Amino acid sequence: MKSQMLKPVLFLMSLLVFTACQKDKETENALPIEEDEALEVVEMALVGDDGGMIAQVEEVAVLSATHATDCGLSFDSTITRTNLPNAVRTFNYVFNWNWNLVCNNFVPEEFSFNYNMTGVYDTPRMSSDDNAEYNFVLTNLLPSQSHYTYNGSYVRNGTQVSKVRQQRSFSSVTTFNTSNLMFNKDTKMVDSGTTTFSFVGTVEDGATYTFEGTITYTGNKTATIEVNGNTYEISW
Repeated sequence: MKSQMLKPVLFLMSLLVFTACQKDKETENALPIEEDEALEVVEMALVGDDGGMIAQVEEVAVLSATHATDCGLSFDSTITRTNLPNAVRTFNYVFNWNWNLVCNNFVPEEFSFNYNMTGVYDTPRMSSDDNAEYNFVLTNLLPSQSHYTYNGSYVRNGTQVSKVRQQRSFSSVTTFNTSNLMFNKDTKMVDSGTTTFSFVGTVEDGATYTFEGTITYTGNKTATIEVNGNTYEISW
């Protein structure tokens, strides 16, 4: 009688062990995207060398001054940006720029700018293959006005591979909406303003993780990022 009961009991135990292993494996594959990984993507989209939003604001501020008298004209250009040799952070971006100067009775009122971008970057913590779309407007264009005012939106899609912790792969959509960013014409730096952001990351099993927060610019190439009650300081 005991011998007859042994096989079902062993089968049940084996099934339980197999199920537990499967659950462990599923849990391992479904590890969530951590906050610091999301912030790595956000930071590179914001202040990455020549590919981030701030770098583009700085570059377009110079561009608007160059075209300060081109009222009503539209322009386009293809720009390539690559890191310097031996850089810790490497990148290669291609931008398709479009811009025009809007005037009222030949007085410049706003500089409208947009682009699409494709490119890759590699840092000690992460590598990414990205594309982005960017639309914004600069106002306060007259020489007597000390700051450009910037308002715009930025959307960046990417596929990332983390080099830390579980070294997971994921895809992401990062969105910035910026209000009243003040760019100092003399120092060529951002003095103040805010950006709200949303990061939506998707891991291999299809699960999504969302992080939302606010970036506050504090001058002298610094900013704070607030997300989930935590505050981080960044510089560029």
